[in-house]
Amino acid sequence: MSKTCLNPYVLFVCLAALAFGGCARSYGPGSVLVREQPAFYDPNIRAVAVLPFQNDAKVPGAGELAAENLAAALQVNGTYKVIPPSRLQKLVQDGKLAPLSPTDYRLEAEQLRKLGSVQAFLAGRVLADERAMSGAPIDNPYLDAYTRGNLPDTQQENEFGYSRLYHYWYWNYPYYGNYVAHTYVALEASIVRVSDGAVLYTTPVPATGGAGTGPYHAARRPTSPQGAMHEAVSKLIRDFAIVPAELRVHPDTALRTARGQVDGRWVFSNWFHTTDQTLYVVLELPAAAGGNTLRLTVTPVGEPDQILATKDLTWPIGETSEAVEFPLPKIAAYVGSGNYTVNCYSLGQLSLQHDFTIRR
Repeated sequence: MSKTCLNPYVLFVCLAALAFGGCARSYGPGSVLVREQPAFYDPNIRAVAVLPFQNDAKVPGAGELAAENLAAALQVNGTYKVIPPSRLQKLVQDGKLAPLSPTDYRLEAEQLRKLGSVQAFLAGRVLADERAMSGAPIDNPYLDAYTRGNLPDTQQENEFGYSRLYHYWYWNYPYYGNYVAHTYVALEASIVRVSDGAVLYTTPVPATGGAGTGPYHAARRPTSPQGAMHEAVSKLIRDFAIVPAELRVHPDTALRTARGQVDGRWVFSNWFHTTDQTLYVVLELPAAAGGNTLRLTVTPVGEPDQILATKDLTWPIGETSEAVEFPLPKIAAYVGSGNYTVNCYSLGQLSLQHDFTIRR
């Protein structure tokens, strides 16, 4: 955007406006909803395959379980068309692909190029999949005083292993021993370009998930290990796919109006004259807004449906500040002198607003 120079008189008016209550009034929730892109994001990657994860945990099948969960979550997310591990296994069995393993990315890329429709694949490792359970009798003195029996139950098998629970009989109503169940999962993954086997991104730290319960009666079901797996996978999704995100912003600085720039710095004001030629709307948002399209509208204060001007802005990748120009005479032609509002919409939702005034 070209630098707009202000003459000394106009500059004095701008500074006076700022000094005597001219700071633009902004209001709003202080957040902007966006679709946050991963660090490596490439719009040319439209379809991905998910390979079975290497299993470094003690739980058999944890690698296949993690990969299938990730593939299912990516399908729900919708950023890519997804080939899950189960379908890859069928392609191997049908002879269309050689056996795949998540260890040699170059060879796997060579095999997946045969499909012709996959631009990248995800591979990773299950670093940990731990499950623990402990048991204890019910701590209830009143109940114990009337206990008719304390008979050990048979061992009961569940997804954590085996646990011996105890029946406490009170008026023939069974009370079971309490226990605490904990699960912990840690995953890491990489996305690899199929065309050349280049690693585009690797999780900088493992994605972890944990689930657990406090003491309770055995009539309730224990927390499934899937809870921990789902939590870890949801973190991987944020690393590899476009996800909704709420960006916190300061409502007083995220959206402002300005007369122009002096020495490369914006001269912010909420006071304009009908003879001014340009209204500058300056936004400051986190870089995570990159790639999102924002809609800016100008309306009379209190009349959001009477749109006097509108512009769409696609936020530049990696930028934290951007400005949009509006022809001010065109805006003033509808109403003339009065109070106006700049509205900023993201994902169809009104996120930020800012008031300014035009005088003759």
